[in-house]
Amino acid sequence: MTELRYFPGSAQTIEIVLDSAATAGALALLTLRMPAGDGAPPHRHTLEDETLLVREGDVVVGLDGVERTLAPGDAIFLARGALHAFRSVAGAVVDVVATPAGLEEFFRAVCPTEPESPGPDEATVAAALDRAGLDFSGE
Repeated sequence: MTELRYFPGSAQTIEIVLDSAATAGALALLTLRMPAGDGAPPHRHTLEDETLLVREGDVVVGLDGVERTLAPGDAIFLARGALHAFRSVAGAVVDVVATPAGLEEFFRAVCPTEPESPGPDEATVAAALDRAGLDFSGE
């Protein structure tokens, strides 16, 4: 199963490769395609650990205040609760493994299946963040 989703107002995409149903809740496998400069601002996951594996391009990852550049083949483990952010340098493809599964439901709620579709309203985003246990306060 694959399910391509589009970040509203961006050329960034996320593909849901494996979800909770496919893995009995064990993990979600997602593929991010990030144009230059795109990524995720500082945030924390409270419900899952996250592992990033760079397939193409370079990605700058900030973890607990320290930045590191990952090249193709590099990976980083981001434990739940760890403050982190990432961005592509000149475009990147990154596989994301979330354990346990569930993070994919956040992307289903906020990222439409059509590239030109408008994003959800603020209340929908806030509810999705709450359900996913995501904290984008940067603290």
